Amino acid sequence: MNLYRITLRPMGSFLTPWQSDTLYGSLCWELGRIEGETALQGFLERCRAGDPPFVLSDAFPGRLLPAPFCLYRLAGRAEPDPEKRLALAREWKRRAWLPEGVFKAICSGRLPPLPPAQAEPLVQVTRLHVTLDRRSNTSVEQGGLREEEESHLADTAGILTLYARVEPEWKDRFARLWASMAASGFGKKKSTGKGAFHYEGMTPSSDLAEQPGANGFVSLSHFTPASGDPTDGDYAFRVKYGKLGEEFAAADNPFKRPLTLLKPGSCFRASSPIRPWYGRAVPGLAPARPEALQMAFALALPICFPDDGPAASGAPNVPGGR
Repeated sequence: MNLYRITLRPMGSFLTPWQSDTLYGSLCWELGRIEGETALQGFLERCRAGDPPFVLSDAFPGRLLPAPFCLYRLAGRAEPDPEKRLALAREWKRRAWLPEGVFKAICSGRLPPLPPAQAEPLVQVTRLHVTLDRRSNTSVEQGGLREEEESHLADTAGILTLYARVEPEWKDRFARLWASMAASGFGKKKSTGKGAFHYEGMTPSSDLAEQPGANGFVSLSHFTPASGDPTDGDYAFRVKYGKLGEEFAAADNPFKRPLTLLKPGSCFRASSPIRPWYGRAVPGLAPARPEALQMAFALALPICFPDDGPAASGAPNVPGGR
């Protein structure tokens, strides 16, 4: 699999987070529309068998990358004094997003100088909406207001960047899927213009795939580990309460069962050679559509996982965080 950097330019605000599993599902819908049901089912069988033709990262603001959670080990090793170590960890915790050069330094096993603090690249706004009674097409009198959170990129970000590992024979097909999805938009309320974006193309990014002496990996995706995946690491997780998408959203019960996903930036010690991806496709989450799959693969980049040392108190191994 070859590693590519993909650039997207949002045309406005969006309601659905640009998470890898959701993006993967949207591309699957595009595959079915472009190439037909037979092609889609063949693709899903490969994913179900643990042989995906491509894996995706989340989409990140600007050219930033998520801070690897193993950096707290580096901070602990760099500062022996407990009080100063805690202060250093707190400062790093404020840098949830890192420039590529800082990210690569941490992946090489060294703690670089603390980068300057910067404004949050994602701006979130909560808006009030009126709930409509679908039978009368009028507003609900009691409890008719609801909150909805939408996001947009700060002016300093401008673009979204994601990464993909793609089999060589799938490169052109993969690019067509993105162009098709850009024509219709991404996520909730895309028919009203939410999640509209321009696909600006994909370029090789092999430099991120190389790390001499690597003994672990950092995930750029929301993912669910497969049986046999490494377990020794630093990570954070969230529980996702998903819904079926597109035509399946019209089911009597469009809701999925909860799924625990590890967040981008999660790091694990792993035996060589470091694989291009970990995780799995998760079946059986949607009672109304038991055949549906949740693509919870991790796009993995090799890292020099820090030796055990004094751990600075911070984000690893806890829910929440970014």
